[in-house]
Amino acid sequence: MDRKVHDKIYRANHRSDHVFHNIPWRLKNSKFYVGVKNFLTKEAVAQLWERDNADELNQPSLDRIDSSGHYTFDNCRFIEMKENSKRAVKDKWDKRSNLDYCNNGHQFIESNTYWYGPTKTYRSCRICKRVKAKKEWARRKK
Repeated sequence: MDRKVHDKIYRANHRSDHVFHNIPWRLKNSKFYVGVKNFLTKEAVAQLWERDNADELNQPSLDRIDSSGHYTFDNCRFIEMKENSKRAVKDKWDKRSNLDYCNNGHQFIESNTYWYGPTKTYRSCRICKRVKAKKEWARRKK
């Protein structure tokens, strides 16, 4: 049986169940979902599936329209996985570029910021780079 036909039959039989069961796992296990809450019920996900004609999509993926918002009926929709992945990468870089501190809490000031990339648009923390280099040096000396 053709893989696409098999996938369509599987999705028709299982509908939106697998999407609903993945939401709590994401909220619990990913650092990108800190503070995000799930207000969707299994029935609401099924309604979204119907509303957005997810059966017609090749790889339906649940997308939060406002990626900083919660999982609510009005903030969610089904779109193609490829489009959702592109949105996630863009949102991640947009959020990182507006931050004043690195992941370890060091402030991005001129003396502590290393700019890199072809157009010098990406930045990293010099303190974190130094700490990482020291750890690597110590590891190699052993």
